Amino acid sequence: MRYFLYVFFLFFYSIIDAQNNELLCVINGEKISVNQFKRIYEKNRDLIDSISFQSPDEYLELFIDYKLKVQEAYALGYAESKIYKSDLKKYRDQLAQNHIKDTQVTEKLVKEAYDRSCTEVNARHILVRHQSGVDTLETYSKIKKARERILAGEDFTTVAKEISEDPSVKTNGGELGWFGAFKMVYPFENAAFETKVGDVSKPFKTQFGYHIVQTTDVRKFSGTVQVAHILITHQQKDSTVNAAHKIQEIYGLLKNGSSFESLVNTYSNDRSTAAKGGKLNTFQKGQLRSSIFEDVAFGLEKSGDVSAPFKTDFGWHIVKLIKKNPVGTYQEMKRELTQKVTRDKRSQVIDKTLRTKLRQKYHISNIDLIINRFAVDYSSVNNGIEQFKKDKEKIAFKVKDKVYLYNDINNHLKSKSGKKFQQQYSSKLDFVSNVINAYVDEQIKAYHLEHLEEEEPAFNEILLDYKEGLLLFELLENRIWKVATTDTLGLQSYFETHKKKYESEEKLILNRYTSSSKKALKKVRKSVLKNKNLETNIVIEDPAINSELDITILSSNIEQQVVLNIGVTDILNTGDNYIFYKIKNIIPEQEQDLSIVRGRVMSDFQKALETSFVDNLKSKATININTAALATLVEYYKKNE
Repeated sequence: MRYFLYVFFLFFYSIIDAQNNELLCVINGEKISVNQFKRIYEKNRDLIDSISFQSPDEYLELFIDYKLKVQEAYALGYAESKIYKSDLKKYRDQLAQNHIKDTQVTEKLVKEAYDRSCTEVNARHILVRHQSGVDTLETYSKIKKARERILAGEDFTTVAKEISEDPSVKTNGGELGWFGAFKMVYPFENAAFETKVGDVSKPFKTQFGYHIVQTTDVRKFSGTVQVAHILITHQQKDSTVNAAHKIQEIYGLLKNGSSFESLVNTYSNDRSTAAKGGKLNTFQKGQLRSSIFEDVAFGLEKSGDVSAPFKTDFGWHIVKLIKKNPVGTYQEMKRELTQKVTRDKRSQVIDKTLRTKLRQKYHISNIDLIINRFAVDYSSVNNGIEQFKKDKEKIAFKVKDKVYLYNDINNHLKSKSGKKFQQQYSSKLDFVSNVINAYVDEQIKAYHLEHLEEEEPAFNEILLDYKEGLLLFELLENRIWKVATTDTLGLQSYFETHKKKYESEEKLILNRYTSSSKKALKKVRKSVLKNKNLETNIVIEDPAINSELDITILSSNIEQQVVLNIGVTDILNTGDNYIFYKIKNIIPEQEQDLSIVRGRVMSDFQKALETSFVDNLKSKATININTAALATLVEYYKKNE
């Protein structure tokens, strides 16, 4: 190996970033900066053996080996294979989508979702739906007047039954009951949780129309519960049967030892659950039609607890607790909530933040001007488009070096100007504004995704690690692992050369006696010594003595102070206990056949092949190391240990 250890003439900067960007080493012409090496070293520090490779200079040797293997993989053309390119593209596309999500916003939304998962609100609402062909201002005005009437003192339920266009209002007066996170569309959930108890929210919009909501109560979420029950309905086929007396009779049988499941099967009038031992589906408070039933179920403490008989509108019940499921901790629920957040309407908040960030990044600020030009006469979108034919080659906006013309926007608007599509919007201006904004954001995002390597250094670093890892796998698979599995002569030769390493360890066949009482153990040892026949076991019935008879263990697992001879050892103090052994036989180290230790030999053979392979690469390599920069790096980590 041609190592050239030299010191670069350096201009010393006081700024640490400049030091990080200086050259650490050059491996076959590939330049590695201090900053590049620090990133990889710090990422892997926890994985490095704390004794062997705790300093940067020691880890640099491993890093050089790694780089030589990756370079060889490129040289052998593995980066050009169809499978490699396909796997890399799939990973890159998924990584890109995940990378551009605003993690700070996501974390904030997940935490908000968790807090709301620990709480429930009770609320009621009024809805005024969007009407096709009706101006949104008219819809908004209607819901605004409803709010003003309630604030002036009118009864919420009365106003709801008169104004609300929610079909259920006739029966519930706008009452929604208890709910928590993810039970309503996100804008509605926000309004309910952010409105103080007793207040009426300002009008807000969802896909259903305009709403106002009044939060009437807040409580801590109790989690969910699963119970089984026995039901005796109020109305019995046999008129002589009294439901209250019958349930007490069943309760008496239960207290006298009858199984809950057998009583369910014999007596319960809820035949839909009888075959399942009376089990109901898991539920939370507010989900059933009986608050009494819920209160009793949640009042039971331990699995298996059974309630006293109680009455509901449905009849008399006895309830048995199967399982309580309290709300988990934030860390326990974080992964599940993150998935829900990204699938929920909350993701629109993340998307909005991303859109704003990308527009700022690429200096896109004239979109309102573009919209106004296309919507001069938005009473007829096509007329608005026609007047810009003469301007079709003019630039509308640019994303760095990529240009979008007014004609591009013309064509996109035309593709979306079908009657059915336009009906989704309240006006022609609303249509033009939404379509153009969506188009601009799609183009910016597409450009950003396509150029992520240049635009986001952190993304490029992650992708580079994956690229090189994938190449390294291909190299080792083809040049090391496959060779090791097919070269039977090489494997046999390696085994013969290192046969001593694979000998079986010395083993002992023995009885082991332990006790926390040295006095009790002395008595047992005397009995064992009197028994001259080593093959005969002495069974100890004293619960203070633990005896293990006829066990085989490795001699290396015996306490160091034991003299390994056939016979009875002295009593030893192991800290918490006292112990002695009756050693019956010693099986010495023995040579093993390759078929028995093939797995271990194969693993070691692969390592030997890899070492030889890397040594060969080193012998042909040109490696230059900036010893001054390396020394500075070593000193830096010493100070920051």
